[in-house]
Amino acid sequence: SITTLLLFGIPDKKLAFVFTFLHSLTLISSYLFYARPYFGSIWCFYGALVPPFVFLYKILTDYMK
Repeated sequence: SITTLLLFGIPDKKLAFVFTFLHSLTLISSYLFYARPYFGSIWCFYGALVPPFVFLYKILTDYMK
């Protein structure tokens, strides 16, 4: 459901695909590398790192225009 919200809830489709890819990648990596009761909390830690990356993405795309 989060993936669907990311794809259809973000007007900028390029940014929506980046979010969806990062979401899937972090969820799979936390599931593979951490024990079952803890992978959700580690995934939330990844989620806290998303805003700086989005900020950098926006700066770089605006700079390249």
